[in-house]
Amino acid sequence: RRSSDLKPVYGVFGGYRYNKNLAVEMAYTGASYIYTTPVAGVRTLSKQMVFALTAVGTMPVSDAFSVFGKLGVASASSETNALGEQNTRRFAPTFGAGVEYKFTPNISGRLSADVYGVTATLPTTLVKQNSNATVVNAGVSYSF
Repeated sequence: RRSSDLKPVYGVFGGYRYNKNLAVEMAYTGASYIYTTPVAGVRTLSKQMVFALTAVGTMPVSDAFSVFGKLGVASASSETNALGEQNTRRFAPTFGAGVEYKFTPNISGRLSADVYGVTATLPTTLVKQNSNATVVNAGVSYSF
């Protein structure tokens, strides 16, 4: 993978923890890309957005450190302004894994990787293409 393929993304998540081993999460992840197409050097904007609903299984390793896995479904949408507005949507399974460290009983740091099924309309051919996007997340969570 080329370093130019790596793009920063942002997101937010929230959920409900049923017990120390099981939770449910909703998440939004979004990113925008600007690139030049081979057709007459036209600048094209493509924006990807993902909404996900996942079940999260957690296994504590110590009082402060735990590992987790996620499995659920995601709705990915893509908006591209190539040769007119092109909007596509895909519902697909999603999964991920990560680690969590509790700084305090309420504040934790998380590092995870999530895989989403995404879709896009190719700007040169207007053909819909399905693929997977892997997103590495680093963040902080607050538990009520």
